Amino acid sequence: MADNANHRFKLLAVDDNFNALEIIKRILSPAGYEVLTCDSVIAGIDILKAQSVDLVITDLKMPKHSGLDLVRYPPALPQGKGRSR
Repeated sequence: MADNANHRFKLLAVDDNFNALEIIKRILSPAGYEVLTCDSVIAGIDILKAQSVDLVITDLKMPKHSGLDLVRYPPALPQGKGRSR
């Protein structure tokens, strides 16, 4: 369940395929998640710089940058939070 007292879980989905983003949003939004979407790694990094998210879902193969570039981008990690490996 996405509900946690005062916190609505926020997800960032990054994919160059609009249909994939729509499917993710249509499935997870009604379940109570706040779903942010964008179609490039650069746009995803901009979102992560502006706000924190609880989970990132990303396509690995996209034009110009890989989804791995997104999860490896150090400033995208909110200060004080660790990364699980």
